[in-house]
Amino acid sequence: MRSILRCLATGFILLVLGGADAPAQTTVRIGVPAAQTNAIPIHIGIQRGIFSKRNLVVQPIVIPNGRINVNALISGGTDYINGSAPELYFVGEQGGDIVGIGSWDDSSPYSLVTREKIRSIRDLKGKRFAAGGMLDKSHLFLKLLLAREGFDAGKDAEILFIGSSSARLTMLASGKIDAAPVAPEFARRAEKLGLYVMPIAMPYSKGLITTRKSNLAKNRDAVKTFLIGYAEAVTSLINDKEETIRIMARVFRLQDREVLEGAYIAFKSHAQPDLYPSEEGLRNVLKTLAYEDQRFASVAPLKHMDLSIVEELRARSAQAK
Repeated sequence: MRSILRCLATGFILLVLGGADAPAQTTVRIGVPAAQTNAIPIHIGIQRGIFSKRNLVVQPIVIPNGRINVNALISGGTDYINGSAPELYFVGEQGGDIVGIGSWDDSSPYSLVTREKIRSIRDLKGKRFAAGGMLDKSHLFLKLLLAREGFDAGKDAEILFIGSSSARLTMLASGKIDAAPVAPEFARRAEKLGLYVMPIAMPYSKGLITTRKSNLAKNRDAVKTFLIGYAEAVTSLINDKEETIRIMARVFRLQDREVLEGAYIAFKSHAQPDLYPSEEGLRNVLKTLAYEDQRFASVAPLKHMDLSIVEELRARSAQAK
């Protein structure tokens, strides 16, 4: 009996001592939009163990409104935001504790989906549109799109606020609205609903990753570790189609293979594994903001960005080749 107890005690001590050397895990909270299309690398990183092997426990927090998302970041409720480019400049220009650190996708954030076939956007004068929320990315994008066609958004169009791209598709299919900006990844889904898709060519940093300036200053190594994991997740998206589609099906709660294939093709064609944003994509974010406030027209695209880590990772990758 004594020998059994001695063995158990020894095993317990070894377990404790062995566990003492195990690296501590760090919890990372990241605010993501309701549609979660911009956040797919986060889910890939979680479900494929890319973050966990770096001792990161990444928790995506769904926050449907960009303003609420940025408030959660500034207050410390989250550590990062995925995909709220306008808020970077809104808050940054007010001297807020926010900074952009990379972007995995600088493609157009929306196609224009319509209930009836049109020759041009001008055919929609006087029609009913929908956006996600007041002055959110979809609303600003829509107002800029209408302004390009000479529309006065307050007089020539009625704009309702309905939520995510998925919700706007449902409203279009029901005939309650006539047109809406919808994430390009849902184009095939829109077509299967009998709707019409008009692609909009506009580089835009929709995959922007932001954090607090104070977080970057105090925890630079931790931020670098997170970005290294993020970049690997984007590479996994590009290289492993079947696993990515399986993850997309779970995240989007969608089993339609044709729709998932279309979304995957869109993701892959725009994915940037080096996380380096284009100045043109950032400039177009500012153009949508300048429609409401001309002061944003004079803001330098990189003013509220710190790309030092992605530049370091880019250089390291080039040396490895």
